Amino acid sequence: MAEIMDPTRAAQPSLAIDLDEVGEVVCARLHGYVDAETAPQLDEQLQAVRAREMRNVVVDFSDVTHLSSQGVAVLMRNLMVLRDAGGDLRLAGLNPRLREILLALAMVDVFQSHPDAAAAIASFGA
Repeated sequence: MAEIMDPTRAAQPSLAIDLDEVGEVVCARLHGYVDAETAPQLDEQLQAVRAREMRNVVVDFSDVTHLSSQGVAVLMRNLMVLRDAGGDLRLAGLNPRLREILLALAMVDVFQSHPDAAAAIASFGA
């Protein structure tokens, strides 16, 4: 079965990730799309955050147009590791399309989600 391509995807860089620390929270601001090709890049960045012993992570999807099941798997894997370490991974800025993807994968209630990165960061008490 062929994947339906997002028409905005071709004009974007594949994935850029900006990391910001706000107190005890790291905010990973994603730009582009998360699919089978770019999910390993996201996983690598989240592993690097964990290696610095940062346990509270916000992933900001405000500038993301596509999220594949591989991207969700990376998020889920990192969520479990962070929760086992006493932290959490929270999502921010999900547009209706990305929320529908999480809903279709039965993951919408697994992650704590916030309208924007500031609200997600504040939810940690930062």
